[in-house]
Amino acid sequence: MWLTHCRKCVYMGHRRFLPVRHQVRRKGKHFKGQADHRTKPKHRTGSDVLEMVKDLEVVFGKGPGSQPVSSDNRLAPMWKKKSIFWELPYWEVLDVHHAIDVMHLMKNLCINLIELLGVYRKIKDTLEAHKQLQRVEERDALYPEKWDNLRQYFSLASYTLSKEDKVSMLECLSSIKAPSGYSSNIKGILNLPEKKLTNLKSHDCHVLMTKLLPLVLWGILPENVRLTIVKLCAFLNAVSQKLIDPDNLIKVQNNVVQCLVGFVMIFPPSFFNNMTHLLVHLVKEIDILGPVFLHNMFPSKGSWVY
Repeated sequence: MWLTHCRKCVYMGHRRFLPVRHQVRRKGKHFKGQADHRTKPKHRTGSDVLEMVKDLEVVFGKGPGSQPVSSDNRLAPMWKKKSIFWELPYWEVLDVHHAIDVMHLMKNLCINLIELLGVYRKIKDTLEAHKQLQRVEERDALYPEKWDNLRQYFSLASYTLSKEDKVSMLECLSSIKAPSGYSSNIKGILNLPEKKLTNLKSHDCHVLMTKLLPLVLWGILPENVRLTIVKLCAFLNAVSQKLIDPDNLIKVQNNVVQCLVGFVMIFPPSFFNNMTHLLVHLVKEIDILGPVFLHNMFPSKGSWVY
């Protein structure tokens, strides 16, 4: 879905990934009174994708673009070009063609979340985000209102941290003492005068999302917001383990989908960028490739090797 005011593309509709008979699929109070009975997208094998892209005519440069002439005209417009990787003899039989890099996913997700909370860089809870809520007709209590002919104001959202909450959060972080080699110096990422985090690296975001964020948010947010964030952190901690029980993957998948559905009722649509959406595909990839530490980018960075 394209957001006009935020000028970005977001991925909504995560209810379709829930079990078919899940009660939230029929719940219409928080979803414009509409139920969602769509099934989750079908997993396409390499042969299916090759059948869709094999006849595409690729036009480079500032031309009209590629003209899809695939045998399945209904699905062909999904693709702009045929990747050169299809010339590899084994590319068609691969179950995962492009693995999700969990290291960068977790970093971008962490920054997206704490920017919305207002403790990192620019605040994402802006007037444009509230105008977008009014455009999609959701949460009318947060619609912007006119202050005078030139100015507008909007009410604080449930996830907005007050100054006292930010101070409590940063003081809790500064008091944490981690074992040697567990993480970087936590005090080095704190900017107490501005009440913000700063200079976050990939491993800092990993430690925050898997261990520290549930601790520092304890008691400073409404229960529905805090528990949903804690459940997301628990999911990221579960998929980051070196040993994962394959029998628990279905439960883990349902948990992350429920978290995303819960975020729809809390955060504005601008929160659901492509990195947030990739969480629903992560468990499927772990089932095929194995635990995350086998295929993430930490060893390639050279700073942290698990």
